[in-house]
Amino acid sequence: MNGTDRPGWCDRSVVRKTIRALAVGVVGLAGWVPGLAAWAGETITHPFAGVTRIARDELRPRPVKMHVLLIDLKTSGLRFRVTPHAGTLDTIKQTTLDFLKEQNAQLAINCHFFEPWPAPKPDPGTADLIGLAASDGQVYSPFEAAPPKSFAIRANAPALNIDAHNAATIVHRKPDDPTGRSTAEAVTLHNTLAGNAQILTRGVHTAGTGSWDRKPRPLTIVGIAPANTPDRHARLPDTWPCGWQGKKVRFLY
Repeated sequence: MNGTDRPGWCDRSVVRKTIRALAVGVVGLAGWVPGLAAWAGETITHPFAGVTRIARDELRPRPVKMHVLLIDLKTSGLRFRVTPHAGTLDTIKQTTLDFLKEQNAQLAINCHFFEPWPAPKPDPGTADLIGLAASDGQVYSPFEAAPPKSFAIRANAPALNIDAHNAATIVHRKPDDPTGRSTAEAVTLHNTLAGNAQILTRGVHTAGTGSWDRKPRPLTIVGIAPANTPDRHARLPDTWPCGWQGKKVRFLY
């Protein structure tokens, strides 16, 4: 999808095989509002080892289609990867499907916003990511204190880090680090991706309330679910929107 009101997305992440579980949700038009959702239908499948897929239709507060992936981070053989640094800027743009095929992965999602957007003509195919990014231990994009499209992207937006042992942590910028490449949490950055805001924090609604935040739009949302979360109750204490648009960087698992 393209549009001048939509900052460029993003970076990719993948799972190559199939504590807590990682939950990835693709929302096809609008978000979920506690207490108002009415299910029109739901299908639960297990396409890969450690992966539960929930396809859900809801009717209120508006018709919405959701595709939710619950990923058990303790699954043997599970590996993640964010698009690596490449090219003259942070990375090379690529569709999610192309990235999945290139990495021989099972699942892939969109992650970061990117610039320049709209893309220049001719498009060299490279992009700078907005927000903290790391791939296989290489940190190549810092937290963004002054994001280029501040109506949509919060300054120093939190990020999700998955370390070399598949431990997932939502991380925040370390205040006294001028480089923007260190976190307040004592973690080693390994595969790290960012979005535009954290919309749930310890179960509390922390999304923005501006006109851009309130407009229904397709989104990718990533969060960390408590251990042993039942499939039918995938409500996350910590979540944030992650990406949506044509060419982006990828995150693999």
